[in-house]
Amino acid sequence: MLSMKEQLVGFPGSEYQDRFDRRRWRLFWIEGGTAVFTSSGRKLLFGDTNLRREFGKYKNELETRSGNPEFRRWFKSGGNSDVYTLGDHPIVIKEGQPGKSLWSALDRMDYLHWVCEEFLPPHVRVPDHYGGIFSRRLKIEYLIMEKINDGITVEDVVHNGQLQIDPEIREAVKDTFSEAKVMLDRSIQQQSLEELIGMELLPDWHEGNVLVDFENPKGKVPFTLWIIDQ
Repeated sequence: MLSMKEQLVGFPGSEYQDRFDRRRWRLFWIEGGTAVFTSSGRKLLFGDTNLRREFGKYKNELETRSGNPEFRRWFKSGGNSDVYTLGDHPIVIKEGQPGKSLWSALDRMDYLHWVCEEFLPPHVRVPDHYGGIFSRRLKIEYLIMEKINDGITVEDVVHNGQLQIDPEIREAVKDTFSEAKVMLDRSIQQQSLEELIGMELLPDWHEGNVLVDFENPKGKVPFTLWIIDQ
């Protein structure tokens, strides 16, 4: 049920979805589909009315194909999707073709977020995934997530010689990337997680799908690895 405050500001009908890790999603019924917000997305949505307005401006720039966008700026491309920033917020929005791929990605990444927080050291993390918009009446699906640095990946660090990175750091990134996969596999197996939720959690593990964040060293590790695009 919606609160009186939510009814007054015009929120659509909704329901909560409880997940096994005690996190709670909220699903809003929109024309032709669903807008879903994770636990962190609910805090984001209801905590900042200005942000909700800027989502509307983002949508307007998408529909009008503004030649000088202020809120929808291209950030990265990969696979069958493009990623845009939301103004000056530390948020990116992945736009993909309708189907089930972005919904499944949101599902996996929210579980991986929990796995990393519960069982892995703090230098291996998953960005907050706030939610998505999925409707058969839309030409595009949207996945909303936390923005991490400028999108520098393990692949960039290890193989791009134009990046001015100390050789020891390159090796450390390469080794830590491999160690992270071992730790993830072990944790997922010990929790019988894939059996529990019925999906593979690391279907696309490779160097281009893990970001390297040198601005957030963790203890003796001079960076944080952020897992994306699974």
